[in-house]
Amino acid sequence: MSSGLKRPSNTPSSPRKKPRPQYKTLKSLVEEAAKEVDDEIEHVKKEILPLLQRSNLDTLGVERAMSVMGRVVRAASAPGEKKLGEMRYLEVRIDIPDDYPDLEKLQLNDLNTQYANLASYFRVLLNSLPAPSEFAKTDVWADVQRTRAAILCMRPVEKSGVPICTLHDVFRLFRIRLGTDLSSATDDPIAVASIRAAALLCNEMGNPFDDENARTAKFNECVRGLLPNFKLNHKFRPKLDRAVCEPDATLFADEEEIIPVCLREDKREAGETGYDVYMQVARDYSIAVKTLEKSSTCMKAGAPMLLPCLLGPHLSVQGGFYDGVDYIVEPLSAMYCMLPDVTKERQNQLARLLYALAKGIEELKELASSTAEPPSFPCGTPRIYSSCTLYADTAADTAADKPSTGTLTFKKPLAVDLINSQTLFTATLSTTSAREKLPEQIPVVVKLVSGSYGEDVHRLLAKEGLAPALHGCVRLEGAPVAYVMDHLDGDWKRLHDLLRDLTPLCRKAIRESLENVLELLKKKGFVHGDLRSSNIMARIVDEEKAEIKVVDFDWAGKAGQVFYPATRNESIGWPGWPCGPIEAEDDRELLDSWWPRETHV
Repeated sequence: MSSGLKRPSNTPSSPRKKPRPQYKTLKSLVEEAAKEVDDEIEHVKKEILPLLQRSNLDTLGVERAMSVMGRVVRAASAPGEKKLGEMRYLEVRIDIPDDYPDLEKLQLNDLNTQYANLASYFRVLLNSLPAPSEFAKTDVWADVQRTRAAILCMRPVEKSGVPICTLHDVFRLFRIRLGTDLSSATDDPIAVASIRAAALLCNEMGNPFDDENARTAKFNECVRGLLPNFKLNHKFRPKLDRAVCEPDATLFADEEEIIPVCLREDKREAGETGYDVYMQVARDYSIAVKTLEKSSTCMKAGAPMLLPCLLGPHLSVQGGFYDGVDYIVEPLSAMYCMLPDVTKERQNQLARLLYALAKGIEELKELASSTAEPPSFPCGTPRIYSSCTLYADTAADTAADKPSTGTLTFKKPLAVDLINSQTLFTATLSTTSAREKLPEQIPVVVKLVSGSYGEDVHRLLAKEGLAPALHGCVRLEGAPVAYVMDHLDGDWKRLHDLLRDLTPLCRKAIRESLENVLELLKKKGFVHGDLRSSNIMARIVDEEKAEIKVVDFDWAGKAGQVFYPATRNESIGWPGWPCGPIEAEDDRELLDSWWPRETHV
């Protein structure tokens, strides 16, 4: 690995940097647009309205619309923090009557166009989050994270996005590299530099520092052989945000310092400022992304960045991703302690973290220099699961040298209780296998599972028509397993939502189907573990017949060998206990507990 030292800028061989474009602040753009609208309103009042009124044309609608526009202009022109009582005012436009003369129509259209420009800038300004140092205060982020402008960074917990390791391979590989054994990687210059940097940091970061800048300087000195080109206090000035950001250290992919790949926030000691360094770097990321050109390869790929946080003698790394709608930030590591250790375990853990960071930055630089057009994805969906391994259900498949595969095209998150899920998605499975049973295009649901999944239980019930068909899965190290199953159409509803309105005969048919489920599970020694009405889909065939399909096999498996999770809604009255084994009779006990209550039997 090269030292990465830059030549002094006055040497003849140094590339001349392009001048950085000068951006106006969003606030100034709003004020300029407001001035243009105000001037146009005055022109219409003095010149256009009198002409229309002399022609006995009705101008009341125009005057009302301009009155609202005037309110917005005053709010946009006011000094200090901009506020607007009603966001719906930004939607107002002049409804131009057909009987107006053509010239006057054109001038009123011009006013509508100028007002739309003001409204677009003003809306962005009003929806922008505070500056990073302000956003990092608990009482501030706790309030603004309730808005639609929230960063999906798991604070509060419900503000979570799609798992970041499923959005770009750089994050998935980062997680894998945290487990790399560097002791045998002596031929890898990045590994050697990581080990050395970790040793230096553990010898230095526990010391007291006069101020934050001193800690920053010492950290940069220790990692210079690994990450040599940190730029200090670079300012990002986006056009479409009310704030600027100035991370303590930034690494760029290019000499022009246009494409950042790593933003770092440093704090001298934990708790000293009262700012949450994690929230601060999350806001830095959302601002820095807005300085990238929308047409750039990096932006189309989701603007992935690595976001280290230095908190006293502790170091952590986050990932940042923009899916075209939401900014997603998620920790990629724990907080690593940079202090000496007689066993060198802390030093070794830190070396692996630095190794993952350096390799990730290297990959992000390669991405930034790529001219290949990245594939496009719908927002709110994973991006690493492209090929699905299909299950071998026929003798021909079983005998094949290679398993059959299909291609996944994601569509959107699957809404559960009107809330988009971060682990369930609708997609299309395209197959080119020789399996005659499968059509070429199959509407499917993709479920992301970390941990155990009752794959065998799901397939057993699916074979009997009592669960959605399970077509295959995608297994990638460092990411959840993606299970691909039939998407039940709109005729299927959760049993919980149907049960009380069913006819007695339909209810009887459903109970018989559930008994079949229990018998099948018992025969194979399986349990489902969560056989509630919310995990049973039902379809009414007619007044006497209904069908069911069981879903959600996260807890399913061999009786006595799978376990309840640590947290359950204890008001449900589960069998067993948290973290305890799921026993053979637990499914029947759970079914018998809710069936009389929900059917009024």
